[in-house]
Amino acid sequence: MQYLQTRASSFLVLILVGMFFFAGVLQIAAQDPTPTPSTKTETPASATDVKQTPVFTITLGDLGNNVATLYSPYGSVEYTFRLPQNWDITADVLLRLDLSYKYASLDQASPLPGTFGDVSIDLDDRPVETFQLTEQLTPARQVDVLLPAAAFANSRRFVHTLRVSLGAGYLCALPHAATLQVYPSSVMTLPYQLRPIEPDLAVYPQPFSQRSFMPDAVTFVLPETAFNAYLDEAASVAAQLGSLTFNRTAITVTTDTAFAQLPAGLQKNHLFIFGTPVDNQLLQQ
Repeated sequence: MQYLQTRASSFLVLILVGMFFFAGVLQIAAQDPTPTPSTKTETPASATDVKQTPVFTITLGDLGNNVATLYSPYGSVEYTFRLPQNWDITADVLLRLDLSYKYASLDQASPLPGTFGDVSIDLDDRPVETFQLTEQLTPARQVDVLLPAAAFANSRRFVHTLRVSLGAGYLCALPHAATLQVYPSSVMTLPYQLRPIEPDLAVYPQPFSQRSFMPDAVTFVLPETAFNAYLDEAASVAAQLGSLTFNRTAITVTTDTAFAQLPAGLQKNHLFIFGTPVDNQLLQQ
């Protein structure tokens, strides 16, 4: 475990992504919290099979998107998502698109075209796959696309943009009304492994605020025997963190004696531990 240290004031705060703390020092260490969102699914690596790769599944709806309707002959929609900073994508990402396509001729004398258009999928402005619509998709169909792991290889790039486009220029001469719909049930399955977080005060409030598709959350742990003595300091740290993160980081406050009874998800949050080894049990471990 790695640490960064800086002089603190008369009180003691441990900002954790890690574990231990010493009097008179503000110490930052990093712990890699396991994702535990309520609306997404994750399969962690087995304790008995370290070679198994964790998999995280997220829908376009989880990212805040609704049904997207693309109108023929041309249309596109973009989806932006941000990976947690300590994730390495270990294999191709499976994108399973839920699509429907409806075509109606506005000229009863015109036969249906042999193809209705091309659907293209791009990731970060680079083409991934293109396929032809050779029939109407009613009801909706699932189309699988592999997003290459190499597209996520740059560890300094966290924000990615997925684009789905409809191109049917060769239908311009045909009077028609057609729509391609992309449903929020479309899902990405991301195989990943955790990379150790390197604490760095120069980039604070990271890693506590990342604005990825994982919720930003921290837990403040105050000593029960000296709770009031550290309350003002905890409030000051919370106010500053809230200001720096535009109040997008959820803060849970507990005591050292109650910490063990917290839900597992909160125990895996980044921790801000207030106190000394004398009055805070977590600092005695």
